[in-house]
Amino acid sequence: VAGLQEGDRVVTRGAFVLDADLQIRGGTSMMTSADDRVSGEWDAIIELPVKARRKLRPVVLGYLKIQDALAHDKFEDAKAAANLLVKKPSGVSFKPGSAQSEAWKKIRADIEVHATTIAQADSVERARAGFELLSFSIRRLLEQLGNPLTIPLKLAHCPMAAGSEGASWVQKSEEIENSYFGSEMYRCGEFVEEVSPSSYLKSTASAE
Repeated sequence: VAGLQEGDRVVTRGAFVLDADLQIRGGTSMMTSADDRVSGEWDAIIELPVKARRKLRPVVLGYLKIQDALAHDKFEDAKAAANLLVKKPSGVSFKPGSAQSEAWKKIRADIEVHATTIAQADSVERARAGFELLSFSIRRLLEQLGNPLTIPLKLAHCPMAAGSEGASWVQKSEEIENSYFGSEMYRCGEFVEEVSPSSYLKSTASAE
């Protein structure tokens, strides 16, 4: 059931007709996708009940406040939001020894370190460098534990960021809001993927 959520429509008849129509429209055949017997994009997924996943909301919302502040060149607001985010992960816990707990332990440590870097930054440039690492940790959270919010989130990428090596971030807005350049290049970038509530970010999206 990985990749499915309540309310999704599942084809049980006529799949070949739909697949043929998809290919005619220029899409890729669904018949060539990997199944559960080979390595695939869903291998990183750790199943979580919706109620348990909600525990992660304060963490993701805290990250989004930093993203929004940096996109609008609000350096002090970004630092303040990061200072609050440092404390958020400690309020999240899962059953000791479980796969959820082990995955969260690693992600939590990274989030706390990178949020601290932003909170203590003495320039917006250093804050944005810390934000790049924090964004990677949030992406891992969405890949492994899913989107805990009731709204979809978007993975965006700017090829000009990080010294033209490219860098990604997660946001909720419908239009690009570049946190690496702010007003200098506010709309620079493109959306790579959208992750619906309780769905997972594809792990292949991490490759840049």
